[in-house]
Amino acid sequence: MSQPFWSELSMSALRDGFNRVNKQEVDRINGFLSNPRSGWSGSDAFLPANRSRNRYTNVFPWNKNRVHLPVSSTSHSTQRSDYINASHIKLDTGFNYIATQGPLPNTVHHFWSMCFHEAVRHHDDLVVVLMITPLMEDRMVKCHKYWPDSVDPVLDMSADVLIDQLDFPKGLKASYVSCQEFPDYKMTEILLESGDTQKRVLHYYYHSWADSKVPTKPQSLIELSDALSKLKKEYKVTKPIVHCSAGVGRTGTFIALDFLHNHTSYLMKSTSSDVIHDVLKKLRDGRVMMVQTLNQYMFLYAFFKKDLGLDK
Repeated sequence: MSQPFWSELSMSALRDGFNRVNKQEVDRINGFLSNPRSGWSGSDAFLPANRSRNRYTNVFPWNKNRVHLPVSSTSHSTQRSDYINASHIKLDTGFNYIATQGPLPNTVHHFWSMCFHEAVRHHDDLVVVLMITPLMEDRMVKCHKYWPDSVDPVLDMSADVLIDQLDFPKGLKASYVSCQEFPDYKMTEILLESGDTQKRVLHYYYHSWADSKVPTKPQSLIELSDALSKLKKEYKVTKPIVHCSAGVGRTGTFIALDFLHNHTSYLMKSTSSDVIHDVLKKLRDGRVMMVQTLNQYMFLYAFFKKDLGLDK
């Protein structure tokens, strides 16, 4: 039986493929800088009202598939904004995600507004959040602590959503329910509510993967992927929400890992195509810099070669 095409690619071929995708992305960005009406524009991120909502100046969602916050229909203020640095990602039927940056102090209520609104919009039973970053790395803040816990069990955002004219006339509140600790991550159950409407949230905080690096414990990421798959079978979960710090490197790599782990038949049958490269292209169509580094890209090939016994 012949080896899958992707498993026999040389390091040089992988590097060339990654560089081609990076060049295409640079061309898209340069295109919208010279033509704001380009189909690959990210201009909304740079509007004066939205700039402070971005963690990094060079990481932004494409206009065409960015997530829109629910703004109040009764407000006519020019200052209101539906912007959040988050992107809808579609890889295949049943495998849709939201990729977003780690919340800032001034965007915590935007993040939870998005979680609640998307769950209501899709009639979901459960919100699943996968946080793939520690809060601090090398004395640098990578993400603001944005969820309730046993010490601070209630996060009431009603005043904040009112100030930003978001469509929550009955307020918005997140309350701590419980927490389970595992070697590489924590799972916190949260109740998100607005008026009489409640949504259950499972928040996974994975703290064992450094920024711009490859995961040192990939099997614990597979545990997360398996937990997500089980939840999707038991509950209606339309779009798991995945973030790291910028919402591109570790976020993109985890989404690729989750998708490919659940589609190993694609990997084994691909005799003439590079399935992993195809996933990278789809991810970059959805958000800039997804799977940010060459090492993260190569990690996916090495992991699945070993996982499928193709590294012999």
